[in-house]
This record gives sequence, structure tokens and C-alpha cells, in this order.
Amino acid sequence: MLRFFLVLLLVVAAVQADNDVSPLEDYWRSVLPNATMPRAIHDLIYPGHRNNRVTIQECVVFYYVSSNISSQHLTPGYLQSKIFFMKDLYPGAQLKGVHLINRTIIGNFFVPRTEADAITFTSKNLPKILEHFSMTSDSKAVKLMEDTLNSCEVPPLKGEKKFCSTSLESLIDGVSSLLGTRDIQAISTIINEPQDEKMVYNVVAPIKKVSEQEKLVLCHPQPSPQAMHYCHTSSLYKVYIVPLVGNNGSMVNAIAVCHHDIKNFKPFILEALNIKSYNEPICHFLSGDQLVWFLNQ
Repeated sequence: MLRFFLVLLLVVAAVQADNDVSPLEDYWRSVLPNATMPRAIHDLIYPGHRNNRVTIQECVVFYYVSSNISSQHLTPGYLQSKIFFMKDLYPGAQLKGVHLINRTIIGNFFVPRTEADAITFTSKNLPKILEHFSMTSDSKAVKLMEDTLNSCEVPPLKGEKKFCSTSLESLIDGVSSLLGTRDIQAISTIINEPQDEKMVYNVVAPIKKVSEQEKLVLCHPQPSPQAMHYCHTSSLYKVYIVPLVGNNGSMVNAIAVCHHDIKNFKPFILEALNIKSYNEPICHFLSGDQLVWFLNQ
């Protein structure tokens, strides 16, 4: 009899666990059965406390080549703390002043596609977006929303393809379209504890190239009341998984993006970094909520 009740409890617990699984996670499993869900996706499906207050921790790196960015947004000090040369990325190297964070944007989350598609996310439709999310027209959030929509509408760079998604379903569809298959994987930087801005990191082995294929898609979260991503692909950068150990013993599995063609970078960026030649690749780490997608090997 006791064994019967134990079995019954296990069955009830299993049913309860299944009931706790989000339909969005079920969707991921159904369309990407061979892909492990990265933390950057999981945290937008299960965000904990939900509200419409979105906090911007940091601007995202793809703005380095955006047409509407200026030296007012990216100061020399900020750039020098984020970008390093590829020649300095080797086991045993020390990286100083690199501040790694889990989330560039806090407070938003994925909504079902039917809900996301109920409103068109374009700059022309901004008044309706503000009304839908009860945003006042003079708030700072509105300017961020404008920047989000404008960045999605700016034409892609030469040799680049891009899209913006407003749901998990449209994110997977867009990435699958760019990569030509749903046999794909996604990864993100793994940070297990808050990192100090003055942290010194030691690069440890092994540094792994993410994919030998040329096809990669990078996705950056955008300021929006609901989860929104700006995704782009290009053959002009390489991506690496770089294990880091901080001087306090903390460990980070960081994703580094190295740009091999920097001719499109703004002149003030190259000047701030004292770059004299276009031939030297430069790199930056992705925060924990940015994604790299690639073909299954």
C-alpha cells in the first residue's frame, strides 16, 4: 500500500511539473527538438515578476555600425571597456576593464505570437503602440521605442541580412529562414553571478570557434515592453566561446564576436580605439541575453 501511494505521488508530481511548463517551451521542443534552450531564451519565457517597466542596462553592440549612433551614445571610455583586439584573445591573456552583464534589458518577456501580432511594430504605427502599452508620449521609454523601430527599419549593411522579431515563434522562423533549416542551435554567454566593473579576467583554454560554417545569426534584445530582437547575419565576423576566470575566482563562459571587416564602423569609433588599419580584427563579448544561432554540426 505504501508503495502504491509513493507511485501515486510521483505521478501527481510529474503531472504538476508538466503543467508548469510554458506553452512557449513546448513550442521550442516541438520545432527545435535537437536544440538546447539557452538561458537567454529561458529567462524571457520564465521572467519571474512581470510588469511593463523596462530597464535598459546597456546599449547593444550592433549600434556600433548603426546610422543613428553618435559619439554622444558611445564615449571613448565606454568603447575602450568593451572592445579588444583579436590578437589579445589567447589562453593566458589578461583582460582588464571588461564589464560583463547578464541582461542589457530587464523587465520584458515573450508573449504568444497571436498577442504579439495584434499590433504592428513600425515607426508609422508608433502612436498605436504607445496607446497599446499605455506609454506617455513624453517619456524616455518612447524615445527608446522609437530607436528600436528605427533600427529595425534601417537597410542592412552590404552583405548582411537582418530582421526584427516580436515573439519566440517569429524569432525562430526568422533565424531558420536565414540559416535555411531548423536543424540549428543557439548559445549565449553564461554568467552565474554579478560581475564587478573593475574585474580582471584571465582567458583560459580551450577557446572554441562556434561553427566552421560561414552561416551565423546574432540576435540582440531591443528596448520594448515585450521581448523583441534585432537579428542579423554576415560572413565578416567570427564567433568564439571563451572561458574566463575573474580575479575573484568567478567563472564566465563568454561569447566573443570578432569583426574582420571594420570599414563600416563610424570614424569616431576607430579614433577612440586608436585603430590605424582596417586589417586588424577587433572583438567584443556578448552580454548574457544576446544570442548566437548556428547550424547543427
